[in-house]
Amino acid sequence: MANNIQNSQKTINEEILKNVPIVSPDYTVGKTIELIRDKKHWDTINYIYVLDQSRNLIGVLSVKELMRNQNETLIKNIMKPDPAGIIVSPHHERAPIVAIQHNIKAVPVFKIGTREFIGVIGTDKILEILHRKHVENFLLFSGITKEHPTVDIFKARISRLVKLRLPWLIIGLIGGMIGATLVSWFEPTLEKEIATAFFIPVIVYISNAVSTQTQALLIRLLSSQKVKSLAFLNKEIVVSLALAMISALMIASFSFIWLQSVKVALAVGIAIVLSTLAAVLIAITIPSILYATKKDPALGSGPFATAIQDVVTLLIYLLIATWLI
Repeated sequence: MANNIQNSQKTINEEILKNVPIVSPDYTVGKTIELIRDKKHWDTINYIYVLDQSRNLIGVLSVKELMRNQNETLIKNIMKPDPAGIIVSPHHERAPIVAIQHNIKAVPVFKIGTREFIGVIGTDKILEILHRKHVENFLLFSGITKEHPTVDIFKARISRLVKLRLPWLIIGLIGGMIGATLVSWFEPTLEKEIATAFFIPVIVYISNAVSTQTQALLIRLLSSQKVKSLAFLNKEIVVSLALAMISALMIASFSFIWLQSVKVALAVGIAIVLSTLAAVLIAITIPSILYATKKDPALGSGPFATAIQDVVTLLIYLLIATWLI
């Protein structure tokens, strides 16, 4: 355990750049420029960090802005007060989020519970964290959870990888079996109007495609911790309804022109609208539940959600077709 703590502390120290320009708010532009020139080796020199007597970060100033001002100008008059930053942690995974939100190249790091300045997370490390999270999220879409670190996945045996991914694929297979059973239950409807079966693939595709877009947007917002569930739900329902209605109009028109059947066209159109809305609600519900239970929401974007959406879509379409035909 002691070794783990030492390794964690070593990682923290390696990630944080401490050799950065630090000045008092009473420094002038001229004095700050001299400070920068006198020391030739900085870890990063994008910004000048302004600290009070307790080493609390009270302002920041870009080098570009520094050079635009007269030498006698006081730093406190031109600095940006109370800059954003992050609390020191083993991985600093919020650094890229803060950098993007505030459009900065380096993210200040504070001691826990204070604004005492420790150093910064530089551009190289921010890009490294983004890359690591990208790889992790890519693996999560395959059903590989955070409990299995990325480095272990790359070094794991094939049998290990199969064991991790197979359960999610089995869920998808079970969903497919349930879907096949549902279709068999509606055999009389399909026998009465065989053309009904022609549109099963496209209806399933449309509902899955729209819901996948919704789920990807939701997971991105959850990962940045900037999501208001009700506002997102309302907007996505409106957007999804518009997309579903446009798709329904196109497919229903094609169906009518091709088959000259008003009933089939109506069944297809109504099913696309209702199944898409249902699939979107599923796409929002599953990641939200996982997030609320402290589990990774990316798990919900795999075969689990797809299986549920496919079954619900088939059920809606076949019920509507039975009712109309």
